[in-house]
Amino acid sequence: MINEYHMELEDDYLYIPVVTGAETQTISFYIKDHSEYRKIMELEIPVAEENGAGDAVSFFSSLPVRTWKGRELMISGQMTDTFIQGIGQGGEILHCIADYPEIHFAPNGGWMNDPNGLVYDGEKYHLFFQYNPVDKIWNNMSWGHAVSMDLLHWTQMETAMLPNEDGTVYSGCGIMNTEGMLGLPRDAMLFFYTCAGGRSGWSRERKFSQKIAYSLDKGRSLKRIKKDAVPFIINENRDPKVYRHEASNGYYMVMFLDGHEYAVLHSGDLKEWKVTQKLTLEDAWECPDLREIPVAGGGTAWIFWTPDGAWYQGRFDGYQFTDATGPHHAYANQCAYAGQTWSGVQDRVILMQWMRTHNPDQCYTGVMGIPREMELIPQKDDLRLALHPVREWELQKKEIFTGCGTKMEFEMNASHAVEVFTQISEASAVSWEIFGEKIEYDAENGILSVNGKKTDFGRNIREFRMLIDIEILEISAEQDTVNAAYEVAQKKNMGMIQILSEKNAKTEIYII
Repeated sequence: MINEYHMELEDDYLYIPVVTGAETQTISFYIKDHSEYRKIMELEIPVAEENGAGDAVSFFSSLPVRTWKGRELMISGQMTDTFIQGIGQGGEILHCIADYPEIHFAPNGGWMNDPNGLVYDGEKYHLFFQYNPVDKIWNNMSWGHAVSMDLLHWTQMETAMLPNEDGTVYSGCGIMNTEGMLGLPRDAMLFFYTCAGGRSGWSRERKFSQKIAYSLDKGRSLKRIKKDAVPFIINENRDPKVYRHEASNGYYMVMFLDGHEYAVLHSGDLKEWKVTQKLTLEDAWECPDLREIPVAGGGTAWIFWTPDGAWYQGRFDGYQFTDATGPHHAYANQCAYAGQTWSGVQDRVILMQWMRTHNPDQCYTGVMGIPREMELIPQKDDLRLALHPVREWELQKKEIFTGCGTKMEFEMNASHAVEVFTQISEASAVSWEIFGEKIEYDAENGILSVNGKKTDFGRNIREFRMLIDIEILEISAEQDTVNAAYEVAQKKNMGMIQILSEKNAKTEIYII
């Protein structure tokens, strides 16, 4: 093992060879300041064995280092010659070779979980996300970054925030600085995040707190403000979600405290925050969102959203969420998690959800679901939450097949993300086989089965929407008020699609 390696930084990115499954070592990175070395990064990295026996590189992680270009870098830790020989530099982000979905975002190598910092800047949609850039397992929590013009096709940018001496970078949110707060211009992007002190060796003596970062260049780079926005309250207090609230002439933050307890905070200037409410929701924990959602037919209603799809309807005045009813449940199974909504979008509320996939054959772990527009639909004396695929999906999809009867077949010869929309004349048993994935529904008992995995979808459903992409299947029903997602095995969006129904059915197939 080698404990120290020196090199001069000559390019924008440092390439780190990642061998998933190898023994993990704590690797520290130092920049030489005059005669001393200053730590700039510390990461837990799986290091290839000596001579690389059986240790093929899974992917190369591109760590941004342009800030220190032209300076000496020292890398310290338990390293092998094989690992050191694999380290490189370059001016571009390297891309790993994998089977990527057509329109479901998946990271360029590494582990991904919760969507963070979702903000629309007037031109592009920004998706930041919980990210481990140097392994396929949860660790080294950082913020990855991707952008899109249409919410369907994404480009991954360089990693936005890596762990530092204050802690790893847990979940948070983003807003545009429309009121010119914090002495920053109105077109600045502001990000609130949890600094998870004590979750790395480097931050061993620190505690969890909420901090602010900002961008003056449309999200291309983020600068962190050292001072806490909200100091430590209790245990792992985390996951701040912040919005402008015009009626109270200020901002509100909702965040997780501990157990099943959340806090609502209010601020007039984003600098000083006051806890205005603590509330306990027995079926919920972490990753809250609090939004006013449009109601079909007119009007709006406030909901408190939690990560597993449990949501509560109530009233909100900028300070307290009251008269809560629920929980109601948006998901029929447990694949989707930690959904968060975009800020900066004026005419709709758009939700992005992390899909808890394993992706064993890929260089990445985790994908994002199709962004969904949230709408409350009146039904009898209640409201049901619908999660419709974004209108960009509806505008871009092209119909390639329409059929009626009890048996329909179509063969796809080119790779596209696919929607299969089936309406049944009478509630009955129906089955689909899509690119080898088998889906069955029994109207009598309400059970939907995907490759043998059973989900209670509800009885007598007559309308299904299925979105299938590489290794991910999303199914919704009842005007998108019943939703489930599944990890599937198919590596290509090609092959046979077959629908069998006891009663007459109509099926439409679309592609993007």
